[in-house]
Amino acid sequence: MSSHTFLWHDYETFGANTRRDRPAQFAAIRTDAELNEIGEPVMLYCKPANDYLPDPQSCLITGIT
Repeated sequence: MSSHTFLWHDYETFGANTRRDRPAQFAAIRTDAELNEIGEPVMLYCKPANDYLPDPQSCLITGIT
């Protein structure tokens, strides 16, 4: 059995501008070399600052508001 594992992750933002837009969500799943899930998936949501207006198109695409 291999001891190698992989962390598969996805990162969503409140827009497409990498310099301006903020994170909205991070999700991850760890697997072994045979792609069997190890442990529990991780899902974190980020609350935007009060002075930040998310891009409406991004909210429609991700479903995160």
